[in-house]
Amino acid sequence: MVTRPRCWPGWPPAWSASTSGRTWPGRRRTLTAQGVGNVVILTGDGTQGAQDFAPSDAIVVCAAYPRVPPPLAAQLKIGGRLVQPVGPGGAEHAVLYHKEQDSLRLVRIVTAASFVQLYGRHGFPHLHDHGHPASS
Repeated sequence: MVTRPRCWPGWPPAWSASTSGRTWPGRRRTLTAQGVGNVVILTGDGTQGAQDFAPSDAIVVCAAYPRVPPPLAAQLKIGGRLVQPVGPGGAEHAVLYHKEQDSLRLVRIVTAASFVQLYGRHGFPHLHDHGHPASS
């Protein structure tokens, strides 16, 4: 899941992506219960970002991968921030990056963390329920 944390009234819409459409009703209920209504929930490959919402001031990646997916870095506004758990999944560091002219600069490790793996075109390959790689 990827989110742009500008989701309070009066701020531009934020977006959230998930590979599973089954999770969005619960997300919508949680956001509504918190008084947050201007979030667009997308079903699809979060590693590809959401070009229609680019450039983003901030991106928060909520699944682990050893590096930042290139589309997310490309969709970040210069001067923007990106936080992502960097590692194999299950034992990594949440890392804060700052977008500079042509690259992401690692600002600092925020904390040790334990996240699920990031799946998608620019993440880990999808697996079937039985642990076998999905065919393309």
